[in-house]
Amino acid sequence: MPMFEFGPARATGTAQQATEWVNASALSLQDKRNLLSFVEKFPSLAFTKDDDRFLRDLGVKDGVQLPSWMFQIRKTLSFTYPPMFVRFDDYDFFTPRSDDVEDIWYMMDLGYMREGQRNLFVKKARIYLLGGWEDSDLSYLGFSTEDVQDERIYEFAGDDIMDNSLDETPVGNSIYPAFESYSSMLSHIVEVRLGEIGEIVVRAQ
Repeated sequence: MPMFEFGPARATGTAQQATEWVNASALSLQDKRNLLSFVEKFPSLAFTKDDDRFLRDLGVKDGVQLPSWMFQIRKTLSFTYPPMFVRFDDYDFFTPRSDDVEDIWYMMDLGYMREGQRNLFVKKARIYLLGGWEDSDLSYLGFSTEDVQDERIYEFAGDDIMDNSLDETPVGNSIYPAFESYSSMLSHIVEVRLGEIGEIVVRAQ
């Protein structure tokens, strides 16, 4: 899937720099703890934070208004560079994929969508994607664009959303809260992988 880049609109830093970004931020204490946990688990990675232009342009590209909380947290710490596949130890909530979560590799990148998915996910489901199960339509992660106060990260299968749409069933019936927040999602990462299976894998310390 293509990734969306705007060159210098994403700053890159070491684990020490990422720790400084988080400590200097106005994020809640819990968000800070979650983000610092993520950084501490992977001290060898390069971390990123986005600027206003990147987030505004991304929203314009996909026809959404990103919520203020997403600006706040991703301007503090967004993810890693380059974007990577990740594996979680668990979700915060139960979803139909909970029993499989430890075996799922998600490709994580804000705006992670194939052509044709924007209409289904963004316009109909009102979910903006953060990532998806590698080479699969069986699980995606995203956040609500309908309730700007809702900071939870949701999980759903693409086929379920399509079936609900075709059957004129509310698509929300197949969208499940997975993580309490974006920062909580990052804190649950236990492995990251660059490239195809068998390439570089970094496990949490």
